[in-house]
Amino acid sequence: MQVGLIGLLVAGAARLAGAIFQSVSPLPATTAQLEEEQLDEHPLFRHLPALKGKIAWRQIGVYPTPIHSVSAITPNGSSIVFSVKREDLASPDYGGNKLRTLQHQLAACEAHHESNPDAVFSLLGSYGSNQCVAAKLHGVRRFNLPESSMEAIQIVPDIPDLDNTLNLLSSLSLGGDVILSRVGGVRGLLYRLWNPSDKIFPPGGHNITGVLGQIGACLELAEQIEAGDTPDPAAIYLPYGSGCTTTGITMGVALSRHLGLKAFRAPGFKIVAVIVHHAVARLHRLFGALFWHGMTTYWLYGDL
Repeated sequence: MQVGLIGLLVAGAARLAGAIFQSVSPLPATTAQLEEEQLDEHPLFRHLPALKGKIAWRQIGVYPTPIHSVSAITPNGSSIVFSVKREDLASPDYGGNKLRTLQHQLAACEAHHESNPDAVFSLLGSYGSNQCVAAKLHGVRRFNLPESSMEAIQIVPDIPDLDNTLNLLSSLSLGGDVILSRVGGVRGLLYRLWNPSDKIFPPGGHNITGVLGQIGACLELAEQIEAGDTPDPAAIYLPYGSGCTTTGITMGVALSRHLGLKAFRAPGFKIVAVIVHHAVARLHRLFGALFWHGMTTYWLYGDL
């Protein structure tokens, strides 16, 4: 009896996760997007021109982002040099790599909104979610989506630090509903799933449209490596939250190699994903939740 109930709950959770993952799916570009955007500015379209016009996309931010070289002394006295790709400089309004994630996601929402003007876009995240803030800010300013259409469901507590607090305050200040109650959040989530005109952004934006943006970021980095702007790295270090960036960069490395770009060819090259969210770290400790991901990606975490 109990085994059957657990199986039913697991199956229901998997069905729910799948529905959320598929919610903000790729849509064809709108007429306005085709007329107003320079499609060759997107690395994905530069290298895969057959995709031009077939996937909704808007440029958010200024690219390519610069790469800065940094030197540091380790605790044991060794000197190291590494490069930092400054995604934080992509926008003076709200930068960071979430802009890559949102370029296809919000463009798909813009296309959906044309035929569904009353649609609500629910943003799932924790209290300090960068995704919720970036989506609300750029969704309204860049895509002219109504403030009332950008609903944040932030029901996972975060560590009470300054960054998380500022993000939550920003989310509250940007208009649209913000649901912090677990019961209210689950109720709202189920209602959005029941209403086919509404859309749901998964936590961290990890779905097909989000990953496409991160693949573009990796292709941009490959171009900078080819141009000699930065050395071909022995490793790429990434923060791991929802896994959207790690998935996109891993796929981008594979695509860069397939296309014959002279990047990511260093012997023993690896991707190191550093867990930065306490909930993900707990899942990893308890269940080894991330071990299945592959052979060239490594996960590190500390006392989160």
